[in-house]
Parts: sequence; C-alpha cells; structure tokens
Amino acid sequence: MNRLKNCKVYLGPVTGSILIEDVEGCIFVLASHQIRIHLAKRCDFYLRVRSRPIIEDSIAVRFAPYCLDYEGIEMDLEKAGLSEETGNWENVDDFKWLRAVQSPNWCILPENERVGKAESRIKLLEYLKMMSQGHFIVPYIVHWGRNTNIISKLVSRLNFFRACYPYRSVA
Repeated sequence: MNRLKNCKVYLGPVTGSILIEDVEGCIFVLASHQIRIHLAKRCDFYLRVRSRPIIEDSIAVRFAPYCLDYEGIEMDLEKAGLSEETGNWENVDDFKWLRAVQSPNWCILPENERVGKAESRIKLLEYLKMMSQGHFIVPYIVHWGRNTNIISKLVSRLNFFRACYPYRSVA
C-alpha cells in the first residue's frame, strides 16, 4: 500500500508480507508474517506479526497490538499461521537508527489513546446500508485473505481509500 493520507485501513490476517510506503496520518490494523514500513509520518499501527516490524525513513509512528475483531477471526488467524501472539508488535526495528538507545522515530501507543475492538469493528449491515446510499466516492474494498495484490494495485491508483469489514473467503 502506498501514498495514503488520513486513511483507516483494516485488514484481516494476511499470509505473507505487507509493504507500506509514503503514508501520513493513517491508522493501520494489520496481521501478517512480515510488515515493512517506509516513509511513514504520524501513523498508528495495530499489529499482529510473526517477525519484528521494520520501519525506515519514518517519523512519529506508534505501535499497539492488533485490535480487529469479527466472527471467525480466530480461524482466519490460524489459517494464516498467526494464531499465536508473539508480542512482536512492540519489537520494532528502525533501519535508520542503529544505535543502542531507543529510536526517536517510533513509540508504543499509550493505552488511553488506542482504538478499542468495538471501534475497529464495522458491522456488515451498516456497511451495506452505507453502500446503498452511495455516500462514498470510492466503494469499500473487501479483503480476501491472501489477495493483497489487488488492494495494492487499487490503492496506488486512487487518492481516496477506505477498507471495509474483513470478509472471510470461502476458498
């Protein structure tokens, strides 16, 4: 995903890796084996990740544990190999800060500023109601597990993006 500004992106578990580039003022809720972040400014990341998250050329980014909740998420996490919480969301590697002291480019998101599970859930009926009223320039994009390449292609061509209630594929 690249070139996003002031967006909220909610993704169900992804098998593989996620690359995020040139983002500002966004909230990301992501679960993946690897997450690489380049050129992020003032973004919050709620992560469940098997390896340590990597940032590079980023400033004022904050991290918290994955908070997405929907019916069947436990099964989706297991299918993606992410059922075990590693705690790596808080073990961030800053590739532009190789000193022994904490990087000034990232921090843990204070608990009183985090979105809760209730806030991260978008109910399907509410989504359908919003879509039927035609209030959005760009329709919500449904995420099908591993198929993140379609999201990357769409996001790179659009100036406005919103992700929707994670949809469990039948495959």
